[in-house]
Amino acid sequence: MTSRYRIGLVGDFDHLRRPLRDASYSPVGGPFCHAVTSEIEQLLGGGRVPVLIADLPDDPACVAWVRRLLHAGHRLVVVGGADGDDLAVPRRVSRTASLADALSLCGASGSMVPETFRDVPLIASEPVMSPPPVRDATGAESDWTADDPVELVFDGPRRGGPAHTPAPVLVVFGARGGLGKTSVAQALAGTAAAAGLRTVLVDANREQPDQTLLLRLDPDRPVPSVYDAARSGRPEDAVASPGELDRLRGVRRDKVRFALAAGPPAAVPGAAEACTPAVYRRVVDHAARVGDLVVVDTHPVSASHPTDMVTGLVLPLLRGGAWGLGLTDSSVPGLRHLEETLDFLTDRGVPPDRLLTLVNRAPRSAELDMTLLGSRLARRSHWIGPIHTDDEDIQNRSNAGVVLTDVPAMAHQVEQVLSRVAGLEVRTAPPGRRRRGPLRRLTGRAG
Repeated sequence: MTSRYRIGLVGDFDHLRRPLRDASYSPVGGPFCHAVTSEIEQLLGGGRVPVLIADLPDDPACVAWVRRLLHAGHRLVVVGGADGDDLAVPRRVSRTASLADALSLCGASGSMVPETFRDVPLIASEPVMSPPPVRDATGAESDWTADDPVELVFDGPRRGGPAHTPAPVLVVFGARGGLGKTSVAQALAGTAAAAGLRTVLVDANREQPDQTLLLRLDPDRPVPSVYDAARSGRPEDAVASPGELDRLRGVRRDKVRFALAAGPPAAVPGAAEACTPAVYRRVVDHAARVGDLVVVDTHPVSASHPTDMVTGLVLPLLRGGAWGLGLTDSSVPGLRHLEETLDFLTDRGVPPDRLLTLVNRAPRSAELDMTLLGSRLARRSHWIGPIHTDDEDIQNRSNAGVVLTDVPAMAHQVEQVLSRVAGLEVRTAPPGRRRRGPLRRLTGRAG
């Protein structure tokens, strides 16, 4: 049967699809997420189309999006709500209304509202089925096959081979917060992307996802996030392409070359809890099949208090073949905590030869301490070295919203990591003191 009418659905309206199709409708949409809102906006761009929206009070991001569509004059029907959504909606029906009630409110003609629609409730009495089960992203059994379609977020072919050959995954972790993980993860993603690798940065710091803040993305516009994948069951909904990130940053900023799977929005109640380790594994799995490298920025990995994100995401990834990059500062407690974390990981089956370590924000005056510290970490991992950041370069770039790529203070260490993980060439010389000429070596004066 050929579809004659179009309609947008935002919310749990799966039970409406069959009766709508039987009546020559073509329904578009699904649970509220970035991919669905983009699909609805594209639909509305083609003319006056009715859109049904449910559960507004539960989602502030949805309320903001609906307010924008109402301001543009689109025909929206909101199901339920009124007390908590703070919206002046001209077309609103109760949750007990029928499909016919909603379409009539939109001004649909008699031919568009068959009599059978009066027996179709807008809100299903049975709960909507949960998303399909999720399998481990790397190493464990996967639900991908070579013939599965892959939603691409990049232009051009992968370096890593066919879509069913996963790209390497690099997990950036620390034993506590405040170590600069977010900046280092972005520098790794930015440098890899600048070298031509299709790179996806996944923000798995579920409670404090700061990558969107570091990139200065527009807070008033919806950003694709892992929460979108949690709601729709489609991992591709979590990933924003480089071009999409540029549009969200504005024309005044430099270009982003990597894709981003942002963490859950803090403004949405329950979003962090909805982004389970299983959802994250599916997003990482998808990213590894569309890109050449996946960089995962995690929350703190504590050996004494491992969270579900550690046991359900970090450990399965590292045991399955992903690389790990552990960060610490130059303090004695920081070194001890990272050593405990490395022992925690290796005791649970993570190969030591897949673990890398570096000291971030190291003072330049502590070269001897760096040598001793590095020798201790080298017993449990591959020691990369210190990143000296007292020149304020990284801080200035971060404050300006500049993508951290080719930062002199950290370029050599970042390239070393990417050389081991992705085979990139190390082009930058290690930072160090200026060489002294023959006269200075003898007299202590400049030569």
